Amino acid sequence: MAYFPHDTVKVGVAHGRRKYIRLYEQGALCALLAFSCPDGKIARRFESLIRMTGIKDKIISQYKLNNLAHIDLAYAQDILN
Repeated sequence: MAYFPHDTVKVGVAHGRRKYIRLYEQGALCALLAFSCPDGKIARRFESLIRMTGIKDKIISQYKLNNLAHIDLAYAQDILN
């Protein structure tokens, strides 16, 4: 689960150490590991279930560029929790 400006939360799947690189590449301000699975197919199923709650799985680059700002990281962590 990744937090972006204006209370936007995104769910995503990444393999092993790649998750940290993906968070950096995507510009997440804060993140929380929601679950770990031994199988990518299972992980994508969990991702799908989370998307059903209304959490996005995509954030366009222009949104991220338009919303670069200093935020309260403790507040971001509260949103993710």
